[in-house]
Amino acid sequence: LSEIERLTEDGVRVVVGASRKRFLGELLADTRPPARDAATAAITAWCAERGVWAVRTHEVKANRDAVKVVEKLQEFQQQHWNQMSEDELTWLEEKNSETE
Repeated sequence: LSEIERLTEDGVRVVVGASRKRFLGELLADTRPPARDAATAAITAWCAERGVWAVRTHEVKANRDAVKVVEKLQEFQQQHWNQMSEDELTWLEEKNSETE
């Protein structure tokens, strides 16, 4: 997962199989595989954002819903960005340059 952007940057179809894996249980401090489903959905959405072609999962609907939510958030963010006024854009650029 740490190299996912490098793997997907050339349009290569990447499949990730992180569903209920032990590392998720270690992150959550819960070793029961079903307890890892929410973490699996988070990994699935994260992978989708990075252009992963497919994700193997035990709970298809929950993972598909997680991806849909992230897609809708991105659409909203893009629409809001496109509707920003010149003053808002200038303010954002100034704030961004202050933090650099």
